[in-house]
Amino acid sequence: MSFQLSWLWLIGAGVLALGGSALTAWALFSDRSRGRKRCPKCWYDMSATAGLKCPECGREARGEQRLFRTRRRWRWVVVGVGLVVGAWPVLKAPEMMKHGWMVLIPTDVLLRIAPIDQAAFGAEKNNLSPAGWEWTSVAPRGKMLAELMRRVYGSDPLSARQWRHFLNRYFHRYPAALGQVIRTRPAWPRDIPVAVRVNWSGLFPSMGTVNDADVRATVGIAGYEPARTIRRGETARIEAPPINASTFSVAIRVEWRGELIWEGVGPVIQVVDRIDQIARGYDGVGATRSVRSAVFQPLVAVDDGRYVVAFHRSCCHLDVSQNDVDWALGMRLKLIQGDRVVADGTGLYHQVQFRTNASFGNMFVFFVLSPVNPSAKPSITNQSSYWKLWISGDGPTALSDFSRNEYWDGSFEMDVLKPVTDTGDSYFTADVRQFLQYAN
Repeated sequence: MSFQLSWLWLIGAGVLALGGSALTAWALFSDRSRGRKRCPKCWYDMSATAGLKCPECGREARGEQRLFRTRRRWRWVVVGVGLVVGAWPVLKAPEMMKHGWMVLIPTDVLLRIAPIDQAAFGAEKNNLSPAGWEWTSVAPRGKMLAELMRRVYGSDPLSARQWRHFLNRYFHRYPAALGQVIRTRPAWPRDIPVAVRVNWSGLFPSMGTVNDADVRATVGIAGYEPARTIRRGETARIEAPPINASTFSVAIRVEWRGELIWEGVGPVIQVVDRIDQIARGYDGVGATRSVRSAVFQPLVAVDDGRYVVAFHRSCCHLDVSQNDVDWALGMRLKLIQGDRVVADGTGLYHQVQFRTNASFGNMFVFFVLSPVNPSAKPSITNQSSYWKLWISGDGPTALSDFSRNEYWDGSFEMDVLKPVTDTGDSYFTADVRQFLQYAN
C-alpha cells in the first residue's frame, strides 16, 4: 500500500477518534445545572417550583441535591464511544488487508488467549549445521498464534512485561520444553566444569529474528547465582558439580533489554566419578590417522593480544564424518615456534564458531590460544618452517559435544600452513577480527 494511502487511513482514524471523543464529552458534561433546579427525569426547569415533585411529569426526587444533577445524554455517549472504537479498525485497515482481521486483537489479549503449548507449534526442520549448532525451525499452526508470533518478531516486539507473561505461560503449558532450552549431558563427571548450551529455539518458539543484543542469558549451577553469560550458538563452561553431590541441575536467567523476563531450572543431572563412565576415548594409530586427515591445514594470526589458529579450507564443507571420523573432537592445541611453546588453548572442532567469505568460497574454523608467557607480546613472522601445531585429544572438552559418547584421545603434530600478518592476507585477517568481535 502506498505511503499516501496509508496517511489517508491515519487521517480518517484521527477524525473518527477526535469526533467521537468530542461527542462523548458533549453528551456527558455540556448540560450542567449551573445552580438551576431541574427534574431528574424530564429535565423540566423547577426553579419556580416549591418541593421535590415535578409539575410536568409528576416525578418526585428523593432529595433536593438530585435536582442539581448534570444531564447525561447516554444515547449520544454510545454513538461517541462507537466512533472512537471504530477508529481502531480504520487505523489498522492497511495491516488488516495484509494480515487479516486478527490484527485488531490487542497484544495483551492475544498473549492470554492464543494457544502456546507444544501442540501449537509444528517443527519444519531440525538438523545439525556444519559448525554443530542446532537449528530448529518451528511454525505456529493456528492463525491466532501466527498473528502473535508476527508481532513478537516484528519491528515493535514485546515489552519485558509481555515477555514474562508469554514465557511463564508457555513453560507452564509445556514443562518438557525446559529440557530443550538448557542443553547438556544427562550425567557429568565431578571436578570437570559443566558445559551448557542454551537452545534459543526452545526458549523463544519460532525464534525468527530476535536480536541477540536484546537477549542476555546467564547460566549456573542451581542454588548458586548464575554468573556465566551465554550467547546464541555458544557452549559455555560453568563451575563443576557441587562437592559430594550425587545430582544437580542447571539454572538459567533471561533478560530482555535489561529486564528479567524468565528464570528456570533444567532437568536433574547425575554426577559420576570418571569421564569414562559416560564417554569412551580412542587413541590408536588408526584413530589418529583418521583425525589427521579430517583436520584442515592451519593458519595463524595475532589479533588483540591473542594467537588465532584457523583451520582453512576453500570450500563449504566442515563435516568431518566424511573422513570416517564421527567422534567428539575435543582438542588441546599448542602453538610451537621453533622448539618453544608460545601459546595453548582448547576447543571443540565440531562446534567452534566459523566464518565464511562467500565471495571467495573461503571457510575458517577458529581457535583462540592464550600466550604461555602473558608478559610477552604475541608476534608472528612469515617464516612458516619455524611454526608447528601440536594437537591432542581433550576428554573434558569433548564432553561439550552432547550428541557423541565417543571421543578422540590421541595426538599428532602438523606444520602451520603459514603465519598471516595484517598485510599478508586481508581477507583472512578481516574474518579473524569479525570472529574476535563476536567472541568478545
